[in-house]
Amino acid sequence: MKIRSSCVVLTAAIALTGLVGMPTLPVAAQDAASTEDIIYLNDGRILHGKIVEETRLGYVFNYRNDTLGITTQITLAKTDIAKIDREVARSMATEGAAGAEADEELKLDEVNTSSKPTDMEKLKTTYGATLASSDPSLPSVYVSPMKGQMGTDIHKSIYEEVLEDINRVRPDVVVWVLECSDVDTFMLHRDDPAEAGKLELEHYRELVNVLKDDRRIRSIPQVMWVQDSLGISSVIAMAWSDMYMKSTARLDGLDQIFAMGAGWSDADVRAKMLAAWIGIGNGFLQNGGYPLELGEAMIDPTVTLSATWRGRSVLWSTTGGGEYTVDSNTRQTAGFNAKTAENFLISDGTADTLDDLMLLYGYREYRLAEGRGVELVEDYVTNWRRAFKTAENVAVDYNQHVSWASGADAVKWLGQAKSDLKKLLALFNRYDAVAIRMADFGWDRLTIEILIEQITDTIRALSQNSGGAGGAGGGRSSGGGRRGGG
Repeated sequence: MKIRSSCVVLTAAIALTGLVGMPTLPVAAQDAASTEDIIYLNDGRILHGKIVEETRLGYVFNYRNDTLGITTQITLAKTDIAKIDREVARSMATEGAAGAEADEELKLDEVNTSSKPTDMEKLKTTYGATLASSDPSLPSVYVSPMKGQMGTDIHKSIYEEVLEDINRVRPDVVVWVLECSDVDTFMLHRDDPAEAGKLELEHYRELVNVLKDDRRIRSIPQVMWVQDSLGISSVIAMAWSDMYMKSTARLDGLDQIFAMGAGWSDADVRAKMLAAWIGIGNGFLQNGGYPLELGEAMIDPTVTLSATWRGRSVLWSTTGGGEYTVDSNTRQTAGFNAKTAENFLISDGTADTLDDLMLLYGYREYRLAEGRGVELVEDYVTNWRRAFKTAENVAVDYNQHVSWASGADAVKWLGQAKSDLKKLLALFNRYDAVAIRMADFGWDRLTIEILIEQITDTIRALSQNSGGAGGAGGGRSSGGGRRGGG
């Protein structure tokens, strides 16, 4: 089972967290009580203020700095705290060398920050890791997007090229940026969203295996950063053990896998198919270190889910009895947002910027690797979608040319139709994504090859019998296509 820890903020950045993340108030505006709480950190610092809230993982703390005359709300992880003294008289708390030294240390951090520009965006860079691309001694980070529709925009073929580029650059860490919600209206032509989103799980499994286990980059650490995942892309996200989420991200929608096996009318067949599909889907989650119970509840809407914390890990149950009920609805699957995913230790943390992500990952400073991951993927998506539009128009042309193939002009228009089919086949062979989407209109490689043979035979027969004025028996119309569609 995957064991996770969730450190809300690194101790090295405590002072900066308060300055950037929360409003800063004058000391006079805080609670006028005569007592305070004192938190002793593992690194030797001592913080004075008031505990606002205690969570399972840490404390929300109003840190007071008498020297600067401010109170700042920060979040501290329990793992970073050595001891807490509560309700200590303030006259006692502010005496002694230890308190003075701690305040002086925090003061130094804050003075360094105050010397920087004070607008929020520039302060933000001091909260997260610092990007310093010109320093070759810093760890390098390679970023590659996974954005759009699963199986087409996110396809194994382009990531083969990305792998080659990663192998060339040899970065210290690879960050996959996933943003896929399966609701792109450009892509969804079918009436059944579950059918439109499923494509082939086997292809997705190959994609994960290539990215994680390819010998060229197997030794390079990888991080999955989820911008949003609503749909079958969630199995891709959870195939990585180092997984972080943007604050607005979702991790949901795996009921699409359930829908693949639930369409069988025979009860015995349906049960077997459901078990098979759920097992396949769960294989992705196990690859990332997640337990079967979590996967079952995220895939099967009839399964409930509860959780029990045991130290730094979560025990999941689909039979009830857990300390916390996560999903009791037997008509919908379990899903998570960034906050709940972090609370239940599904994600390693929440990060809205690459700087924040790198800080959570452990890099105070980093540089972007000089790779082409973003460019390669963006160019691929643009090019295959353009090719898809072309394929739709060619399909319309084919049907038009076939309809004209009669009488004295039969050979001429059958020749044009054959040329159309060859163009389609070339587009299919160049981009698997085009073939996948044109299948929605009844086009596939085998159909095209058969039609080419039929038209070839018909043209030959008509040419040998110049007096024949019959129609084009082999050149039937196939597929729809939509000129200018999408």
